[in-house]
Amino acid sequence: MNPVSCGFIGLGLIGGSIAKALKENHKQIKIYAYDINRNSLMAAHREGIADVITEEINETFSSCDIVFLCAPVSCNDDNLLRLVQFLPKDCILTDVGSVKTGIHRQIRTLSLEHLFIGGHPMTGSERYGYTNAKARLLENAYYILTPTETVSSEKLSFYKNLVSSMGAIPLVLSYEQHDYVTAAISHLPHVIAASLVNLVKDTDSREGIMKMIAAGGFKDITRIASSSSQMWQQICLTNTENISSLLNTYIDTLCRIKAQIDTRSEQEIYDFFNNARLYRDSFLEVSSGPIKKVFSIQVDIADEPGAIASIATMLALHGINIKNIGITHNRELEEGALRIEFYDERGMTDAITLLKNKRYGIYEKNKNRQGEITMNLHTGRKLKGTITVPGDKSISHRSVMFASLAEGVSEITNFLEGADCLSTIDCFRKLGIDIRVEADMGRVFIHGKGLYGLSASSSTLDAGNSGTTTRLISGILAPQPFSTRLTGDDSIQRRPMRRIIEPLTKMGAHMISEKNNDCAPLTIHGRSLHGIHYRTEVASAQVKSAILLAGLYADGITKVTEPYVSRNHSEIMLRLFGADIHTEGTTAVLTPGSTLTARKIHVPGDISSAAYFIAAASIVPGSEILIRNVGINPTRDGIL
Repeated sequence: MNPVSCGFIGLGLIGGSIAKALKENHKQIKIYAYDINRNSLMAAHREGIADVITEEINETFSSCDIVFLCAPVSCNDDNLLRLVQFLPKDCILTDVGSVKTGIHRQIRTLSLEHLFIGGHPMTGSERYGYTNAKARLLENAYYILTPTETVSSEKLSFYKNLVSSMGAIPLVLSYEQHDYVTAAISHLPHVIAASLVNLVKDTDSREGIMKMIAAGGFKDITRIASSSSQMWQQICLTNTENISSLLNTYIDTLCRIKAQIDTRSEQEIYDFFNNARLYRDSFLEVSSGPIKKVFSIQVDIADEPGAIASIATMLALHGINIKNIGITHNRELEEGALRIEFYDERGMTDAITLLKNKRYGIYEKNKNRQGEITMNLHTGRKLKGTITVPGDKSISHRSVMFASLAEGVSEITNFLEGADCLSTIDCFRKLGIDIRVEADMGRVFIHGKGLYGLSASSSTLDAGNSGTTTRLISGILAPQPFSTRLTGDDSIQRRPMRRIIEPLTKMGAHMISEKNNDCAPLTIHGRSLHGIHYRTEVASAQVKSAILLAGLYADGITKVTEPYVSRNHSEIMLRLFGADIHTEGTTAVLTPGSTLTARKIHVPGDISSAAYFIAAASIVPGSEILIRNVGINPTRDGIL
């Protein structure tokens, strides 16, 4: 069977990468694509990857030779039910999910076993979506195939050859074996890593000494604990038996080594570590797998101002993306003061080449022996290309808050899944709002309950490190018919909250700073509020927003006058959701009584993130970069 047409149900990171790899290696292939994200479809069509695009699962796929199910696993059942009536009688049907038992059972229920070969490309990225899809993402990655018992050998042979043509390595397993293997080498390690991090969190001193010195080895072995919480929740719920079985075995192993440590059994303790070392050293050095490899170097730098900035700027000017950079304070298991992590091996290699003339001391990760390499420095070259930047943090926060107070289901796209914005989501979930985050896709669905639909939280609201969450949610909590305790991390507990306590108290709020220092933790006892005209000494979007949000519930008009207009995201977005709000010079005026209605919000890119690239392109002659979908608000465009 010659590859003539391929259908894709979902065109995110993995689906997009497969489609690009197919087009790159088989020019004659025709690709049909469906996705709920219209921007992804349009981009794929514009780039010549998708020949035909559709926003519905329909007869478009009735002529496909192979159909890839590439939407999130939770969507597969619904997508299959819509697709089954359009499937050609002799096509190949496959998926890309990391757990196979569920999809194989659904295939059996729908009597599609003669068509189905499960697929799992063991690759990925911390980035998500079609815009980050790359054909080379599949290169040298294991691509596990889980055929049903009744699918023909011809179909399996064809699919294996297709996988090989994309640069991946096909490996055939039963779906039961696949789920057990991935439970051992991927799912269980994520559980263990999260457990270790939680152990340190729960046993650390009040001063946070463990957290302060947790670097080097500990940070490396627990790196995967930073993965998507929702995704790993779903994996644990779908591969439960295998994970539980292996956890029992692992617990038995821990009990044995504990007993050996308790009895000071020297030889057994030595064998425990030595056997692990020998087996670990026998692993193949491949760049792809269920747990992504770290590409990082350690650099010896001088203890002087600008040392880190010089290296970061030099790499940026040469188009080398840095995933993370920072000083390694605990170097018990590492050499070099500055640790730089890259997204891929090519970025790391280019960085090493770029730095060699400067004679930096470089220590590469993942080498059998660490050795110093002499480096040289090259002059910069012009920047060219098109990029996107993460969603605006301020707008992401407000989208969650306003959608929770609106009536109906709001959809937020390009949401910034950073720790601060996730703290806002956590707080509103505790207040009774149903919020669904599509992990690593930047899409959030919020089932708003209206202005008076929040319910009392049974536990303290934790804003983490987010000042925006702390200040804005205080304005929402002040008029509620219940009391709430609100806190945050050590940094939040040192930030002054007097600027919101004072105006909210004038509106009738009852707010108590537990330490009597005008800082969190705060206890907010809900009361009826009245409108005020408040004049701020300093322009502050957070203070203004807290007062306006309280004004939604107040008896009478609320006005906030600033010495000059601070960022006005709240005014613009509240108006979009239906609030009666307008501006008069530097005064925002809100009249209560309006009902907020659910909206579809696309969060623009954050101009703060774009600023680095704007500056770099501005200082390098001949540079020309296009930064797509950046929010250009007059209150935030100072850099321009």
